[in-house]
Parts: sequence; C-alpha cells; structure tokens
Amino acid sequence: PRAAFTLWDGVKPHLRPALLAEMRSFEPAREGAPAAPWAESLAATGGLTSDEVHRRGSLAVVAMLRWLEVARLTRNSRAVAALELEGEVKEVTTRV
Repeated sequence: PRAAFTLWDGVKPHLRPALLAEMRSFEPAREGAPAAPWAESLAATGGLTSDEVHRRGSLAVVAMLRWLEVARLTRNSRAVAALELEGEVKEVTTRV
C-alpha cells in the first residue's frame, strides 16, 4: 500500500540488489500477465505527476518512475497492437 512508503524508512528495506534484478528481468508486454498488479500500481501513483517527482524526488525515485512509465507504455502499446491485429482499434489515445 502507498501509505507504507510515505517515509524513507519504509522504502529503504525494499531497495536491494534483488529488486534491481527483478526490474531488469520484468517483461511488461508478457501475454497473459495478470491485470491486478497494474491496477494497484496505477492506484498507488494516482494523482502523482512526473513534474512533481522531478521537483521533489531523488535521482533514484525519478529513475524508478521513468522505468514504471516505460513499462506501462510498453504494456499499453502491446495491448493496442493486439487489438489492431484483431481489427478492433482504429484510433487510440494511450494513457500512461
């Protein structure tokens, strides 16, 4: 939950080399991936803007937000491409 990560002491234990390895191996466009983690991620970052993070966040936080934005964009692009192949999408606006 987002509330658990409002203080640095709540975040620090999760920033380990294993997290970096997990991020590197993560495949956001994997077919059949569950939707729940994406919904939780969107809810946790709801109302947060890139500008706000760039103004107030550390370099590590900015880098992780960029990674998350690219992962979301990759996932959304794959979903749109799949719908286009099925002929269900003609014009799409992507929300990241």
